[in-house]
Amino acid sequence: MPTKIRMDDYGDFVYAPEAPVTAEWLDYIKMADRLLKEHGQAQQACRESPFSAELADRKRQLDAYLSDYAALFKDQYTISPVEHDPRFLHISRFLAEHNPVRDMFSVLHCNLDLPLHTVREFQTFEDLDCMNAALAEDTPLRWWRNGPMDRPCYLFGRWVWELKPSEVAASEDGLALMFAEVAEKARHKHDRLTHDASPNAAVATVEAVSKNTRIAVFRRDHGKCAKCGSYEQIDFEYIVPLSKGGSETPQNVQLLCEKCRP
Repeated sequence: MPTKIRMDDYGDFVYAPEAPVTAEWLDYIKMADRLLKEHGQAQQACRESPFSAELADRKRQLDAYLSDYAALFKDQYTISPVEHDPRFLHISRFLAEHNPVRDMFSVLHCNLDLPLHTVREFQTFEDLDCMNAALAEDTPLRWWRNGPMDRPCYLFGRWVWELKPSEVAASEDGLALMFAEVAEKARHKHDRLTHDASPNAAVATVEAVSKNTRIAVFRRDHGKCAKCGSYEQIDFEYIVPLSKGGSETPQNVQLLCEKCRP
């Protein structure tokens, strides 16, 4: 099972949709993004051609520019002032207050030394659909950086999850199933801790349904109860039990919450 990580630990922010966008800010972020992009390209070029004097000179020049830029804007856009600036929201707060996300936005990053710059853009309706599908626990979204153990991370629901080594090579369908089970286990956690039922009882129905069927049903029902729309304590349920001649196909399986299960 993937490991939950804190989004607020990494210096990611969003320019608050309610804040006025000034020409000064637009000029700043355009300059910052261009400089960081050129600096990254120069670093990559030097790694690929380490004996090129011309590339080394260009990198030294951009190193100096980057240093000047950081010094010039450290009192405005490094993490300490940004955390107290109402124009910027931590990514976790932004996603909590704007779910579903309806307007285009960009994820900005800063730390103690490096001022704000863009690390991920959501500037098309397709981008927003991907974000909202992850927030709705439908399809996991690849996060824009690795986790503390330097393994891939995905947004799913309200959390970012870092994959374990055995999960890194999972297929798209494998990821969908894995995160469906992550969500289900999280919802059942309270019940497992407070009831005397067998530990295997909560997952008995899930194990009785094939992997491919679970993936298809979870996507079809968007991770919520097919009867009332609840996301709480959902489980896979046969419409016609196998013992009574039902088939193990998506058409004969649905997601139901605890209240709607027979």
